[in-house]
Amino acid sequence: MSRDYQPIDWQRDYKSGFRWDAKEPSAQQRGTLPNGADLKMPWELCRMQFLPQLATFAVASPDRREKILNEFKNIILDFIGANIPGYGVNWVCTMDVAIRATNILVAYDILKQLDQKDILSGEFKSILQKSISEHGWFIINNLEYSEIITSNHYLSNICGLLFISAYLEENKHTNAWLAFSIQEILSEFPKQFYKDGGNFEASTSYHRLSSEMLIYSFTIMKQVVKIKKEVFKKPERIEWYIKPKLNWSQIEKLPYKVRDEKLYNHLYKTGKFTYDILKQNGEIPQFGDNDSGRFLKFSPVGSFVTNEQAEKKYHNLRGYNTIVKNKKGLYFDENILDHKALLAAYSGFFSDENLREYGEEFPLEKSIISSLAGERKCINLPGKVFSIKSKTVPAKKFTHKKTFTYKLNQPIDLGSLETALYPDFGIYILKSGKDDFYLAVFFGENGQNGLGGHSHNDKLSFELYHQGKNLFIDPGTYLYTPFPQIRNKFRSVFAHNCPIHNNQETDDFKEGRKGVFRLFNNHKCSVLSTSGNHISLLLEYKKVKHIREFKIEATQLIINDYSNTQFEQNFFSGDKFSNGYGKLTKFETTNQEQ
Repeated sequence: MSRDYQPIDWQRDYKSGFRWDAKEPSAQQRGTLPNGADLKMPWELCRMQFLPQLATFAVASPDRREKILNEFKNIILDFIGANIPGYGVNWVCTMDVAIRATNILVAYDILKQLDQKDILSGEFKSILQKSISEHGWFIINNLEYSEIITSNHYLSNICGLLFISAYLEENKHTNAWLAFSIQEILSEFPKQFYKDGGNFEASTSYHRLSSEMLIYSFTIMKQVVKIKKEVFKKPERIEWYIKPKLNWSQIEKLPYKVRDEKLYNHLYKTGKFTYDILKQNGEIPQFGDNDSGRFLKFSPVGSFVTNEQAEKKYHNLRGYNTIVKNKKGLYFDENILDHKALLAAYSGFFSDENLREYGEEFPLEKSIISSLAGERKCINLPGKVFSIKSKTVPAKKFTHKKTFTYKLNQPIDLGSLETALYPDFGIYILKSGKDDFYLAVFFGENGQNGLGGHSHNDKLSFELYHQGKNLFIDPGTYLYTPFPQIRNKFRSVFAHNCPIHNNQETDDFKEGRKGVFRLFNNHKCSVLSTSGNHISLLLEYKKVKHIREFKIEATQLIINDYSNTQFEQNFFSGDKFSNGYGKLTKFETTNQEQ
């Protein structure tokens, strides 16, 4: 490492100050932690997602390339020296290992093309290859796989293994990893994404995380089945001692499965989902968890803020400006809710006029995908057909009506409204670009096949946006394990724009750290009717049968609630909401009710 390089404390949670032991086996690092200590902090740092952005800066800044190349080299050597595989906090979770390896390889691939002085060659290259191989072995021996349920964690494992096996030199092990990762991605895709394109985690933010894994992995798979044909024609068998099994007899068929048109139609739907749920400002509604997770990040989306500005914007930074040493320091405040860059990546894979503007705004994502994927796919999907099953409507014994007049008092052109209904995911979108109007309603089941690890009690909740203003929002997630009581507060029915019966949660959860990723499924949602400016939904749980109707009129939103038991209409009125993991900012209500 260079003498002027300042080593990073990779084991430290910079928020709480707690530090994990780099010499302690990783399997023991999840033990009892003091309140406030957050494993995600070192994990996020060690995903190395800043490296591809560092590499793109080198492309744009020829005069700084040598400095950036040396910085990349120093960071990698620093991490390898301070994080022995299997020890410390950064080898606890296989997901982070997989994402880290992917980001290191992508950044290395970009920087190597700029390396005129061979800074990244020779001994460093050998050290890096050895480390990436260790990442691969760790992943294959610690897969986050279960025969009961797999999630974004396992998806990240096999996508990371795909990148590793595609980059490393061929041998019988890396070839087996390559075949296995493709086999499992093709298997997991229809499990984790519904037929309508929505992700099964019941979270709009986790949809982006898993969609990023898919679009970049499919891009690599398109190339690798062409370049490494012999791997699939004559696979050299090795002993396979893990679950799931590698189906050796089907390996030669993998290239044909990768090129299946139905597969691309489904992949396109995952991007179309994000296109449809975006507000006019490029942000998503927050249904379910938002831990700000990403797979690959290239274009920074956000703005720079000073210490003083950050403290004013975020409640959880109160007092920070009084203890920080560098008063003039600038920090980049990433806009976690802006998902336009994901659509830019899809525009590099698919030829779709609806995606063109995103590719123009984020040309880097588009060019990276298009340069690797080759000719863009043209998709012609049939029109959406959604049949509503007849349902016995419960007695409307108790009723409440709420009318919200748009404060900006701009009449809505009802004829310009466009709707998108995703019945599998459980989201209804009604918006008008002409009037800058947007309504999103959530009515999905608990995600992960009922496990509910990233679900909230947000059924029949909604977000409303008009003329550049959020009138009603979801409060977000804020934190996971550091403070379980806060975690539960943010996923509670009392924090959402939902009806509340008997002062109870829709679905139950356990208190404490052991219950933060479980929501017991008690409910069922159904669509009763829908039209161009209206939707009627039925929520059933425990003994409750509740109907909620949304009706958009020119100057107001009308919400009618009917139920067989007494209830109250709850609308998020707190002044604090989380627009990303660990962030707590101010929300000013801008609606008028009658």
